[in-house]
Amino acid sequence: MVRIALPALSKLLSRLFATSAPLAFGAVLSCIWTPAALAQEDLGFRYREGKCVNADGEEGLNPGYVGECGGLRGVELSRQVLEGLDLSGADLHGANLRGTNLKDAILVGAQIRNARLESADLRGADLRGARLDLSLMVNADLSGANLEGANLNRTRFIRSILRDANMRRADARRADFSGADLSFADLTGANLRGAIFDGQTILPATLPRSEAIGRGMRFRS
Repeated sequence: MVRIALPALSKLLSRLFATSAPLAFGAVLSCIWTPAALAQEDLGFRYREGKCVNADGEEGLNPGYVGECGGLRGVELSRQVLEGLDLSGADLHGANLRGTNLKDAILVGAQIRNARLESADLRGADLRGARLDLSLMVNADLSGANLEGANLNRTRFIRSILRDANMRRADARRADFSGADLSFADLTGANLRGAIFDGQTILPATLPRSEAIGRGMRFRS
């Protein structure tokens, strides 16, 4: 399992160095890093105008970097605290983010396809233009999240909370909202064709059941 050193860790390590505690330092590292640990190499790529580019205008990603334009495909990040981090343009395709705290994280344009996000905390996260298609978001909390223009094609939001979420112009075709709470969500211009809802789904007042079906949603009895 790969674990990520977060900002709070640097403070702890500084204290350990200051007190000349090599044994304690080694114990901390053994708990956090494994031989397969991420390089966390920042090559200076940043998300600009829909692309990850460096100062020379070259496109690319920062391999293993937990931050903007990080190359994090398929990594293990379950139950980590990534609250408020800027992960704009990061590649998290196939990543394990189960139970991860991504509250208020910036994930604009991030690639989060086919990822595991069960019970993840995405309250207030900025996911504008992100790709979440085929991801599993069972019991996730996206209250107040910004999903404007996001790709939610075939994303499974089963029993997830999407209260007050901005889903304007999102591509939610064939998404599964069974048991989800969409109260006060803004679905203006969202493509809902083939999306599933059931008797436990709480639809926003602006989208009564008849209109939801009229927009191509399917009721699962």
